[in-house]
Amino acid sequence: MQSVLAPTAPPRSRRGHERTTVVREAIEKADVLIEAMGWIRRFRDTVTVIKLGGSLMEDEEALRHLLIDVVFMESVGMKPVIVHGGGKAISAAMDAAGIEPRFVNGRRYTDDATLEIVHRVLAGEVNETIAQKIEDFQFFKVPKIFHFEVQFF
Repeated sequence: MQSVLAPTAPPRSRRGHERTTVVREAIEKADVLIEAMGWIRRFRDTVTVIKLGGSLMEDEEALRHLLIDVVFMESVGMKPVIVHGGGKAISAAMDAAGIEPRFVNGRRYTDDATLEIVHRVLAGEVNETIAQKIEDFQFFKVPKIFHFEVQFF
């Protein structure tokens, strides 16, 4: 039996609930942007280096979120530079070529044949894949600049 002293609220329409959710999400996003504004101003017009590790590159969803952040950084005046590796992709390409990877003191030993594979994988495959994913967001074209540096130890 329903109490006369405690009237029940009319059922909330699904549309009203969805609208409330959208408004709440917009307010949360605005709060994040307001909080980020100080950092955006501080780092506008500066180069920001982002290290993209191999494990992140294997997680499509995490990579997507990071690249969206990179696009955002560029759109607010920061100058993001992505530094990426590709050790697993290099090892897979070497395996496909029948070359056994050699490591000396935990570092990959790079002979001429390995160097050719490293260049093809990093510049041609990994770098192009990252650039294409950014371009797929349809925000801007990624400059096709690649600096390949080899350090001999």
